[in-house]
Amino acid sequence: NSSNVLIGSAITDVSGNYTISVKPGHYYLKVASPTDYLFTLANQGSDNTDSEVDGSNGFGTTPLITFTGGTPNNSMDIGMNKCIKLGEQVFYDTDKDDIWDNVENGINGLLVKLYRKVNNVWTLHQSTYTGHKPGTPSDDGYWTFCVPPGTYYIHFNIPPIGLVPVKKDKLGVIALTNPNEQGNDSDIDFSGNTDQFTVVSGQNINNIGAGFYP
Repeated sequence: NSSNVLIGSAITDVSGNYTISVKPGHYYLKVASPTDYLFTLANQGSDNTDSEVDGSNGFGTTPLITFTGGTPNNSMDIGMNKCIKLGEQVFYDTDKDDIWDNVENGINGLLVKLYRKVNNVWTLHQSTYTGHKPGTPSDDGYWTFCVPPGTYYIHFNIPPIGLVPVKKDKLGVIALTNPNEQGNDSDIDFSGNTDQFTVVSGQNINNIGAGFYP
């Protein structure tokens, strides 16, 4: 309720339906999100077809609603997408051939920023630092994002230690969302940016690389 006291709970059925019975008063919902799922943007259509989860009362919450009793409120819908994983390597190009060789190390501690276009405006959506790849003995330079469908580009901070980006798309220009895009070339220009790309639910784009040499 409006005092943050838990009044009731429910588990969605196989069709995603749920029901919570309450007395007249002021309430909001807090929704638990499954692993690798993200909430859609809220209030993108009519109350009966869009999602009401906008974070007004914390992560995964709706705004307060007033329930007067009598007529059921069937407009409190919740939208989720299975997140899209983006990644995943920054490499040190020892032999300066503009591609990653499996004997070349990654670069840890590099800031990676993800920008998303929303309502035709680019905004910083997430950021992370490169590091060790989980579950591997020695892979470094690893990074990943888990994002909703949308249009993005990624910026890699140029290391302040005398390094510059290698040549972009050494093995040919192929869209990042193309399954045949090479995973061992560099996809950033000399300012540290990738091309913009659009992804949909169900995709995983794990071929985005950034290479540097002195």
